[in-house]
Amino acid sequence: MSQTNTTKTAAPQPSAAPAVAARPSGWGGFVSLSTAMFKGFYRDWLSVSFSVLFPLFFIVIFGPVFSGGSSSAPKVIEVGDVAVIDSLPEPARAALEQAVAITPGTDLAAALDEVRKGDAGAAIEQQGDTLIVHYSSADQVTAASVQGIFNAFVNEANISASGVPPTYTLQTQQVEDESLKPIQFIAPGMIGYGIAIGAVFGAAMTLITWREKKLLRRLRLAPVSTATVVTSRVVVSVAVALAQLVLFVGISVLPFLGLKLSGAWYMAFPLVIAGTLAF
Repeated sequence: MSQTNTTKTAAPQPSAAPAVAARPSGWGGFVSLSTAMFKGFYRDWLSVSFSVLFPLFFIVIFGPVFSGGSSSAPKVIEVGDVAVIDSLPEPARAALEQAVAITPGTDLAAALDEVRKGDAGAAIEQQGDTLIVHYSSADQVTAASVQGIFNAFVNEANISASGVPPTYTLQTQQVEDESLKPIQFIAPGMIGYGIAIGAVFGAAMTLITWREKKLLRRLRLAPVSTATVVTSRVVVSVAVALAQLVLFVGISVLPFLGLKLSGAWYMAFPLVIAGTLAF
């Protein structure tokens, strides 16, 4: 009896599905993009120079230079004996020398030559009871200052010589706080400049450049949304602006610059954020 060999064929098994790369979460993509953009900022020396180094340089240089807060007194050459000045009491002489720097001289021609060259603001001489002030019209500001100072001085001398007490007196008061120093407005100006430059070149210009180079179109192929790309760029710009604020203020409050924080200084933080978002 013949036996029939039967062959059993195994049923084909379904093939395994190809592995699919996990799509990063919205937060993960946001963090990755923000980190990459921040690295791109500090690796771009042009952006760092204009937004950080230049403002910091101006603060460090101009802060000490203008720390005096006022211009120097004009130089006035006293030719020969000027009795009305030489006879002043010591306190009155000191008050006059706070307004002008009086230098003795003997030769009128040499003194006038210095005034013409701009080396001196004026030259004074006395002829009898007349005080003569020689000035140069080339420097209108100094000429007006010197004339005003000596006009007030002569009027005061006439009142003192008459022996009649003055009816009216003048008292001047500065409207700003007397502690105001140039660094108080130099630092905010440079902070505003640095933040504006950083915001323009950091966010606006970057997105425009990406659009022109078709990079935004490539980023849309990535597993992140367009909103995530734009938001990460803006967040990096705000973070850089806050870091600029902390750095600039931290340098400005050093003793050799002398920035004083007063009032609601902490409101600078929301102001910087609003200013950055405006760009």
